[in-house]
Amino acid sequence: MTLHLIQMKRFALIPIFGIVLYVILFFIATFLYTGGHETAHDAKGFSWVHNYWCDLMAVEKFGRYNEAHLIAKAGHIVITASVLVFFLVFPYLFESINRRLRGVQLFGALAMISILFVFTEWHNTSINLMVFFGLIAGILGLVELWQSKKKKTLLGAIICLSANVVGYLMYATNFFIEFLPAFQKVIIVITFIWIIKVCLSIRRKASI
Repeated sequence: MTLHLIQMKRFALIPIFGIVLYVILFFIATFLYTGGHETAHDAKGFSWVHNYWCDLMAVEKFGRYNEAHLIAKAGHIVITASVLVFFLVFPYLFESINRRLRGVQLFGALAMISILFVFTEWHNTSINLMVFFGLIAGILGLVELWQSKKKKTLLGAIICLSANVVGYLMYATNFFIEFLPAFQKVIIVITFIWIIKVCLSIRRKASI
């Protein structure tokens, strides 16, 4: 096995470890969250149905200091960096790296850099830029998966991208917005499962 392939095997582990660490940090943050959501400002604790993940990163929510914000922000930085690495290693799922796959790397990285600022005053702009760049990266990736006949990975990518697009449309149009906090968690689980499967596939390919 060449040094390059060994490095790819190692780098493909970063998103997996990042996802695990992110889940741990955000799970801890849910216990530290003071409480409150859009439908009940005085509610106690974190609601998996009514609270957004972004609520955990707010310094103050509904007039109360949020003790969870630092650990939640740490988790957000971890997952942003981890998914950025995922976009960089994604092309190594294929036999060769072409311009489309370089586009996946570029626009995927821009998407992650954009969403890094979601807990700042540029929250909405951060999400809009992430979706714009992420959609370009996603479409380029879908085309490459289709042409490479990687059917199972392609199906997972379509489900993952579709869920994210639906979630964004709910956010942007307020259509069924009351269901978005819960659906957000579903999107995250779907996305994480697909990323982990792709990373494991890259590691298997590097072992051949």
